[in-house]
Amino acid sequence: MSMDILVSPGSLSSPCLGFEGLPSRRRKKRTSIETNVRVALERAFITNQKPTSEEVLMIAESLQLEKEVVRVWFCNRRQKEKRIHPSSATPPPPRPAPPATHKHPCYSPLMGVALAAECGSGLLWSPPVCVMMSLC
Repeated sequence: MSMDILVSPGSLSSPCLGFEGLPSRRRKKRTSIETNVRVALERAFITNQKPTSEEVLMIAESLQLEKEVVRVWFCNRRQKEKRIHPSSATPPPPRPAPPATHKHPCYSPLMGVALAAECGSGLLWSPPVCVMMSLC
């Protein structure tokens, strides 16, 4: 019984060992995008920030780029948009405000009843704390 092993041509020239000495996938070289192509991609982005798979394929074919290059460009461009205009992204839900507290400038535990009346509401007054101040 014989086994055929398929080896990619790229792995023959420079083997790359990854985690625990096992062969790893090599990354593709970074794609340089010419200015006129970048301008066309920017125009397409202004028209539609999230093109469908079919639209990405059409853009890639028209610009003679790989579909994956165009897909990644759009993904990166959306991230750039979020970084440049953070207000246009969906804001996080607002945090509830901390409860308001009222602290009298000269506080004594003996003043608790007077402070509650002065504040007008039990919600703004916090319970007396064991702190004695001799003079204000």
